[in-house]
Amino acid sequence: MILLYRNLQRAEKCGEGTLTLSATGCNGTYNWYSSSSSNSSLATTASFTTQVISTTTLYYVSCTIGSCTSSRSVATATINEIPTNVTASSNSPIKEGNSLNLAFTSTGGTNYAWTGRNNFTSTVQNLTISVATELIEGVYTVTVSSPKGCTATATTNVIVFKLSNLPDCTGQVQPTVSASSNSPIISGGTIDLLSTATGAIDYSWEGPNGFTSSLQNPSIANSIPSMTGVYTVAVTVDGICKVTATTNVIINCLTNPLASSNTPICVGNTLSLSASGGNSYAWSGPNSFTSTQQNPTINNAQTIAQGVFTVTLTGVNCTTTVTTNVVINALPVADAGTNKTLTCATKSV
Repeated sequence: MILLYRNLQRAEKCGEGTLTLSATGCNGTYNWYSSSSSNSSLATTASFTTQVISTTTLYYVSCTIGSCTSSRSVATATINEIPTNVTASSNSPIKEGNSLNLAFTSTGGTNYAWTGRNNFTSTVQNLTISVATELIEGVYTVTVSSPKGCTATATTNVIVFKLSNLPDCTGQVQPTVSASSNSPIISGGTIDLLSTATGAIDYSWEGPNGFTSSLQNPSIANSIPSMTGVYTVAVTVDGICKVTATTNVIINCLTNPLASSNTPICVGNTLSLSASGGNSYAWSGPNSFTSTQQNPTINNAQTIAQGVFTVTLTGVNCTTTVTTNVVINALPVADAGTNKTLTCATKSV
């Protein structure tokens, strides 16, 4: 009897392909078969390379010396399954400072290894980077391993953006963005800024007095006139570029500040000054006139009091001034001519 199992080497690989099987111990001719009973030899050498196979397959080999042939020995060509359906994903694009979540799914995987920007590595299946910065933006790869060590990979592109650093959108489909407000308003009121943008994932407002906000529709309470000006909103829909829109905000100190008087009047009459629209009033005028009354009067007015009167009206966080021109006319003088003496001969003068 010829024996052939002194050294029969099995072979294995991950996924479909060809395998090379080998046997030793035969001083004659090797014959490889696809089954234990097949009469068709696949090869007559010590080593045999299979055709492309996708599942584990048994092959058989015998040794022939002269007219004697050994029994067939089994050689196993093992195909180990590669993890399938491997996908990688993230919550990108995200704003700088937010958390980055990396996740993946697979079939047949038991071990996991992530790699990414700045030498990032992790063996956690679904992980979180709590404070993301632009420096970690890039491609992240997950390698999934089976119990037999077969691997498959998937990638996800991570975008971390800071809106102020993004370039303006050019040459691509741009989202429609609009900006508006409840302007004009009175000082002390609340500025309501409004923006609309289809698909926007982040907003950034800038305005007078160093105003900034990342809200879509921010409000500014206790407004003052110096907040008047242009407010700009920038938005992004993809974390790659931004689109901007502006709105002009007007803040008036008072709704309708007015000053008036009852002039023209004659010397000796009472001058009446009137103001409206303020919360408090401060008058000044000719002949060093001052008053904090809303509607002051000057009795027995003389021509020295005529001229421009100014009233300062106080609103919320602001003041404004208005004026009124006062005219005081001197009393007319009646002239009857020279004196005449009436006598009996003079009947009239």
